[in-house]
Amino acid sequence: MDIGDVPAWIALVLSVVTLVAQNKQSKRSAADQANLASQAARDREDLKNSAKEELAKVNRKLRLEKITQDLDELLAVTLQYWTSDGREGATSALMLKVKVKDLSARCLEYRSFLWDRAGEDFSLIRRHITGGHFEVLSRAALSPNDPFIGTASRLISDFRVNVRRATDRLDSLI
Repeated sequence: MDIGDVPAWIALVLSVVTLVAQNKQSKRSAADQANLASQAARDREDLKNSAKEELAKVNRKLRLEKITQDLDELLAVTLQYWTSDGREGATSALMLKVKVKDLSARCLEYRSFLWDRAGEDFSLIRRHITGGHFEVLSRAALSPNDPFIGTASRLISDFRVNVRRATDRLDSLI
């Protein structure tokens, strides 16, 4: 062995050591890339689920806001119907029945994010405003300060407050 061969052997050993180190690094890098890819997939899935939950929450809030608007309309139609006599209230009676039926159905459909007794609470309103002399031609018009009108207004207002509380629960305010 010649002295000139020693640097060649050292270079060969260093090349082998470098090749082994690069191979280990490449395997580690491939494993890191696989881990990063799986983490990115999990993050995307979490983001997707979070977006779905937020969309569902927004849709629920929109539905609750629509119920609030419909309650305001129900109160207006109730006042219009009961403050006119039985002969003039046919259109208002029809609107009243449609609104009541729609709100009753939605109270049952949305009970998962309303409160437990929402359907029963709305039934009290329905029975009050469509009971008694409802759709009786000989019915006399009530004055706006009649106790019947006051009770209807209070029931609808209390229900609206409960709908707003349900909205606040969705916003995690309660």
